[in-house]
Amino acid sequence: MTVNYMKLKNAVPSLLLLWVTGALCAQPAPADPLAENLFPPDLVIQHQSDIGLTDEQRQALMSEIHSAQDRFADLHQRLQKETEALAVLLRKESTDEQAALAQFDKVLNQEREIKRAHLGLVLRIKSKLTPQQIATLREIKSKIASGQLRSLEEVQRTLQNKVQSVQEGVQGWQGEGRDPSPIAEIMQEFDPLMKAGKHKEAEAVLDRALKLLRGPEKDESEKKPKKSAAIQSAAPYRFAAGAMTPEALEAEIKALQPARVAWRDIAWKSCLLEGLKESRAKGKPLLLWIFIDRPADDARC
Repeated sequence: MTVNYMKLKNAVPSLLLLWVTGALCAQPAPADPLAENLFPPDLVIQHQSDIGLTDEQRQALMSEIHSAQDRFADLHQRLQKETEALAVLLRKESTDEQAALAQFDKVLNQEREIKRAHLGLVLRIKSKLTPQQIATLREIKSKIASGQLRSLEEVQRTLQNKVQSVQEGVQGWQGEGRDPSPIAEIMQEFDPLMKAGKHKEAEAVLDRALKLLRGPEKDESEKKPKKSAAIQSAAPYRFAAGAMTPEALEAEIKALQPARVAWRDIAWKSCLLEGLKESRAKGKPLLLWIFIDRPADDARC
C-alpha cells in the first residue's frame, strides 16, 4: 500500500484539551496557509496521472517519503514516551505543578519536532513539482472540497470494499468447486499498482476481477426465479393458496441469514507492523485474524 500521510496525534490528556478548546471555540478559525499552499504526499501520488507526474519525479517523491518514514517513527515514539510520563504525573492525587508543566513542555517540543518534520517533507515534495503541476493540484484540492472529486479516504474505502467483494466472490467460487486461478492472475496486478500509488489503475483491476466473478449479465427472463418442482411438492398448499411466491420464499430465506457480520465492523490493519505499532501506542492487545477459507458470514470467523 502507499505510504499514508501520517496525521499528528493529540498527546495532551482530555482534560487539558477541554480547557484549551473552550477558549479557542469563541474565535473564528483563521485561514490555514499550510493547507492552502502545500500538498500532502498522498494527494500528489493519488493524482500523479492527473498532474502528469514523470517517472523521475515519482521516484524522487517516493525516495523522500521512504527516507522520512524512519524519522517519523522515531519522533512518534519519543512523543509517546513523553506523553506517558505526563500522564503518570497527572494521575497522582497531588500533582506537582512545576513538574507537570515542565513535562508538558517536553510533550509540546516533541509535537513541534513532528510538525517541523512534516513541513520539511511537503516543502521538499513541492520543490520537485512544476508550476503547472502545482496549479493543477490546487484545482484538484478545490474539487475535493466541493465534493466533485473523491477524497483519499473515500478512495481507500472504495478499494477496501471492492477487495472484500473479490474475496467473497472467490470464496463463493471455491464453495461451488470452481477454479479461482483466473481471479488470482488478475489480482497479481493489484499490489504493484497500489505500491506505486496508482489507485485508479488498481481500482480498474478490481473491477475486472469483479466482472469475471459476477459473470455475464443475463436476460431479464433468465433473472426471474422459476418455480421448482421440488419446492412445489414440498409446500403445495402455500403456492396453491397464493400465500407464498418464489420471490417471497427467497426473501424469507435471506431473512434467515445473518444481516450483519461482526468482524466487518473492525478497522483491520492489512499490515502486521502497523497493527503492532498501533497496539503499542494505544496500550491495547493485538487481535490477529488469519484467513481460514470459510464463508464471509460464518459466525465462527
